[in-house]
Amino acid sequence: AVVSTQSTGKKKKEEGSILLVVDSVLTTPSLLDLVSSLTTHYILTTSHATPAMAWGKPSPNRVKEIIEQLQGAASNKPQPTSLFLLPTFLKLTVPDIVLLSEALATNTTLTELNISGHELGVEGSLAFGKVLSQNTSIRSLCVGSMQFGKDIQQVEAVFSGLRANNTLTKLDLQNKMLDHMAIEILASVLTSNQSLTHLDLSRNELSDLASRYLQSLIFSTQLNELNLSQNMLSPIAFSTIFSEPSPFHLTSLNLSHNHIGNAGLQTLSKYLKSFPAQSKRLCLTIDNSEIEEIGAESLARIVWLVKKLSVSGNPKCGRALIRSLATESQSLQKGEVHLESLSLSNCGLNEDAAFDLWSSFKHIERTGERLKRFELDLSQNEIGSRGSVSIAKLSCVDGIEKLNVSGNAIEESGVNEICSVLGSQSSLRELNLCGNKLGFSGVKRVLESFLLTPSNVRVLEIMDNFEIKEGESGLEGLLGNLSKSSPELDVKWR
Repeated sequence: AVVSTQSTGKKKKEEGSILLVVDSVLTTPSLLDLVSSLTTHYILTTSHATPAMAWGKPSPNRVKEIIEQLQGAASNKPQPTSLFLLPTFLKLTVPDIVLLSEALATNTTLTELNISGHELGVEGSLAFGKVLSQNTSIRSLCVGSMQFGKDIQQVEAVFSGLRANNTLTKLDLQNKMLDHMAIEILASVLTSNQSLTHLDLSRNELSDLASRYLQSLIFSTQLNELNLSQNMLSPIAFSTIFSEPSPFHLTSLNLSHNHIGNAGLQTLSKYLKSFPAQSKRLCLTIDNSEIEEIGAESLARIVWLVKKLSVSGNPKCGRALIRSLATESQSLQKGEVHLESLSLSNCGLNEDAAFDLWSSFKHIERTGERLKRFELDLSQNEIGSRGSVSIAKLSCVDGIEKLNVSGNAIEESGVNEICSVLGSQSSLRELNLCGNKLGFSGVKRVLESFLLTPSNVRVLEIMDNFEIKEGESGLEGLLGNLSKSSPELDVKWR
């Protein structure tokens, strides 16, 4: 759990109360020091803690203590705003869930609840469904064991509470074995729910049989963010989902690790073109989706339509996509480019692809369009030193602020091209050159270029370019001088 505090001199302003229940031996000195430094607003209850520890004495009944604190009955302990009950540390029984639900139903301070991994049982599910229908403070929820979706009675009992709930905004149901029958129930209740905007259905068992119900979730609810990654959806499902002739509310859609296929891409491309007002707000992720070369043309039509696009992990279509994108860009008009972030990591791109990508951006400049705080990820590809000219040109494209070319094959011979533009007054603010083959001399040359010429770059990542040997000289002194001359530059080199 990350404790959020705001420093005010020597005092700290409390931002919230977190109750993290742990049932394990804490022996790491740094962890004990950290826990001891926290105020009593951040409580860790452990059956193995010694009485001297700052977070309290061991208790034989931790669930009872949690319930008392939720009800405000625990002396000198404020009611928490976040509650994480991790099964690795504290395994709840069905009777525990029932008792906990009674306290949660009337609690008004808790905004975040995670009881994922606990077996609810039918009785516990009924009790928790009642919580959802009565509680007015919980905004974020993660609930259910890994087998939750296999018991339709539990699914119906819990989801039924969402029908009357008007405060929950985020629901995490990843890795719950949910299938099309569970999604049918969920879609039915969410059509009347006006508060839920974030839904995570990743790592489940959603097949093409769920496509109609997923279509209902996307087009008949108030969802803004939907994660469908790592399911079993095929091109048939996507062709069905995006055949809907009405606009959606989504601003984020993750379809990664499914098989979207060319047919699915064609339907998606046609849909996004039909609703440009909605498309330009969309952050679309279709990583590792088995996109082949035949789908490159359809994918290229999507690129400039959306706000953010990630197609990482699709090496079979990468080069064809860039070629199609260069052709597509030639017909662009001013006002048709909405993209702010493009991730092409592990797409099999080479030096020629880097040049074609730069050509696409040049076509955009000719329309009079200016990119807006653009982020470009070309990491984990096959761009060698011959592509350093194109990388240098890309770093000078007006509007590109973050450029990631880590994990490529740029050698020392390609450093000069990149260094030649680092001192230019470009919009580039962050440059990642990690994991290339620059060598010690190449890294030194990059650092020297920052020392010799002022640059707008504020973050430079250059790790894993050479083996750091004991007694390696040169960089420490150079980094010290660079720190003095450019204190605003953050260099990450080892």
